[in-house]
Amino acid sequence: MSEDQKVQKISILGLDNAGKSSIALYLDRKFNLIRQTRPTKSAEIHTKFVNILGLKLSIWDLGGQTKYRQEYLEHKDLYFSRMTGFFYVIDIRDEKRHDVSITYLANLSKFVREYNPELKNLIVFLHKYDPDIQGTEEYLNRIETIKEKINALSLDFDISYYPTSIYDGSNILEAFHFAVIRKTGKGMLLENVLKDYTKKTFSSAALLLSENYLFLASRVTKRQYLRFCTDIVPDLSKVMDRLNRWDITTDDCVITILINDEEAEERKKGIIFMKRIEIESYGSVFLMTLCLNEKIRQRAYEFIPNLAENIKNIIE
Repeated sequence: MSEDQKVQKISILGLDNAGKSSIALYLDRKFNLIRQTRPTKSAEIHTKFVNILGLKLSIWDLGGQTKYRQEYLEHKDLYFSRMTGFFYVIDIRDEKRHDVSITYLANLSKFVREYNPELKNLIVFLHKYDPDIQGTEEYLNRIETIKEKINALSLDFDISYYPTSIYDGSNILEAFHFAVIRKTGKGMLLENVLKDYTKKTFSSAALLLSENYLFLASRVTKRQYLRFCTDIVPDLSKVMDRLNRWDITTDDCVITILINDEEAEERKKGIIFMKRIEIESYGSVFLMTLCLNEKIRQRAYEFIPNLAENIKNIIE
C-alpha cells in the first residue's frame, strides 16, 4: 500500500471549549452544524473517505475536559499512535487559561513524539480570532505572548502558528493543506505542475482546490499573494455554490481588481479568477489564478487544457 493510500490519522487536541469540534466540522464543510456543537465526549472519531487525491482521512477530535485527559494518559497507545497530523487548538479569547493550555500541550507533545518519532510538524491554531478582534493591539500581543511561551518549551517539532476563525476559514484550509495534503507524493507532484503553469503563463499566483475547496497545491511569486488568495477562497466558493443552488451553471468566476503591492508605489490592476476544471474519472477541481494584466489572463486560460491533463495523470 502506498503512503497516499494509508489512513491519515489527524488528531485535533486542546482544552475544552477551544473550538476543536467546530474546526473538524469546518473541514467537513458542515457549516450548518457549527452552532449545534456540544462538548466532545472523550474521543469523537470522524472516519470518512474524502475524495482528495484518494486520501482516506480519520479525524480524531479529542475532548479537552479534565476527566478525559486522564483517559488519554491511561490509553496512550490508542490515542497517540500512528498520527500523521498533529493540530493543537488554543482559544485566543480565553486568556485566563492560556498557561493551562500551553502546559497541556507540553505534556501531550511528549506522548505524541514517543509514539510518532517520524512526525515533524505541529500546527497550532490560535482560534476564535474573529473579525471583531482581528488586528487589535490587545490580541496581536496575546498571539505573540503565546508564541513566545510555546517556543520557550523547545518542543521537538517544527511549529507553525495560524490565527483562525470559523467565520473566515482560510487559515484553517491553508494549515490543513500544509500538514496533510502537501506531505503526500501526489501533493508534491501537483506543486510542481502549478510551478510549471505559473512559469509558462507569467501568473502571479495559482491555487488548486478540491471540489470541496480544500487546498491541493499552490504556487505564488510573493507570500502576499498567497495570503490574499487564501483569504477570499471561502467567499468565492460561496458564490459558486449559491449559483448552483439556483441551477445556474458556471465554469468560472472572474473579478477585476486593484491590488496593493508592497514593493510598488502604485496599485496594480489585474484579475483573479476561479475556474472549474473537470477531470475524467475524478470529478471537479478548481483553479484560482491571479493575473496582473489582461494579456496574462488570456495566456492563463490557454494553458488550462494542458494543466488539466497533467492533473489527471497525477490523480489517476
